[in-house]
Amino acid sequence: MLSNPGFELFFHLKSDNSSTKITLNNLRASSSCRGGEDDTPPNGVSCSLGGSDELSDRRIRRQIANCNERRRMQSINAGFQSLRSLLPKRDGEKMSKAAILQHTAELIQSLQAEKMRLLEEKEAAIQAKKRRIEDEEARERGLVDELTVALEQERRLRQLYEQQLRERREREAILSPISTHTAPPLPSSIVDSPLLRPRTDIPGQSFIFKLILAKLSL
Repeated sequence: MLSNPGFELFFHLKSDNSSTKITLNNLRASSSCRGGEDDTPPNGVSCSLGGSDELSDRRIRRQIANCNERRRMQSINAGFQSLRSLLPKRDGEKMSKAAILQHTAELIQSLQAEKMRLLEEKEAAIQAKKRRIEDEEARERGLVDELTVALEQERRLRQLYEQQLRERREREAILSPISTHTAPPLPSSIVDSPLLRPRTDIPGQSFIFKLILAKLSL
């Protein structure tokens, strides 16, 4: 029993549209005798608060406990409704709280497994891309090395060819024969001279004329 009259124990009764505050003194006042301003009946008989106060306190505590329990159950039910709304829809199926918890746990496990699978696929894709980039870089380096070797070989061959070409030209310049001078051809005035014209009245002059021309051309 509460001995301090100044102590107030209160709770809230909540509904959809209102909230009422009930204090221990208010409930006591409702169960005590009603009279004037000093709570004294008009006939002067004082009310005893001994047994009635104890019963009133127990009733108030029970009401408070019931109210708190209702609020707790309402909160639990609201939580289950929230979980139920997150689960896949099942046509016309009414699920108990245990079923809601079980399906929620299964859904969480499924989502975690899906998350792990996606992370593994992402990691595999990253590794594959990394290997592909490394392979491309290695192939490019190999191609650069091959081109470098080919260019170096071409440069050596070109230098060798130019050297051989210079040596060949030098040998040709040294070994080339001295050019011989040939007799100049007879002037046309001599060829057309009347003295060299054949005469038809001399036997065998045609043969002699040809022989002279051949000697002159030497």
